[in-house]
Amino acid sequence: MNFAYDLTATITHADGLSFIAGYLLMGNWLEWAVLIVAYPVSIWMLTAGSSGELGVANRMAMLLSCIYVLVALFALLRSRKKIIAANAPMKIAGNAFYTVTEPEKKNDKIGRFLSEEKLTQFNSVINEFLQRKKPFLQQKYSLGELAHDVHIPLNYLSAFINRYHKMHYTDFINRYRVSESKEMILGGEWKYKTLEAIAFESGFNNRNTFTAAFRKETGQSPSEFLKEVKKRHKESMPSP
Repeated sequence: MNFAYDLTATITHADGLSFIAGYLLMGNWLEWAVLIVAYPVSIWMLTAGSSGELGVANRMAMLLSCIYVLVALFALLRSRKKIIAANAPMKIAGNAFYTVTEPEKKNDKIGRFLSEEKLTQFNSVINEFLQRKKPFLQQKYSLGELAHDVHIPLNYLSAFINRYHKMHYTDFINRYRVSESKEMILGGEWKYKTLEAIAFESGFNNRNTFTAAFRKETGQSPSEFLKEVKKRHKESMPSP
């Protein structure tokens, strides 16, 4: 039991504090762990069941040991932050440098998977399917349905459209619908169909969406495009 007194004296004496601080500043992680864990456990084992003056000393030792653990953990945390900051890369912001607390890690699995070769392959498969099957004529043909039809995972398909075509799925699929509507108009279907009818048959939900998508792709409205087609058609007619 005298060892409890010795431990108490060690931690309360200036030399004892210097001894503990020395271990903390050495940077030896294993010694830190042993000190943090073993010291309170040893105090508890040595002082169990004591009473009287020895009990008071034991409780004091336990209290000081708990304080020691908190101090040690705090010192460990501060040291860890300093190590991270010391090893962090320097970045330039304007004319000044700043420290990145943690190295930037690129964990973009989709980006690594979508090589230029893979992007080209996806584009060929998707374009061939859309041109042949024309599923975009369905007014609510979704990204998930396209992914299922071309057997490409949804997240890869979305990334492909965003990176290869630089647009969202809605604009991507509407491009095919606009192309279809143009073919219908150039094929002369305007003679017996309204623009609204052509829009619905091309896969658009309404005239406004059709007009906005058409203008985005061609730079003119469907009405303006139809006007030009009619003019060329009239000019191509033989004179009576």
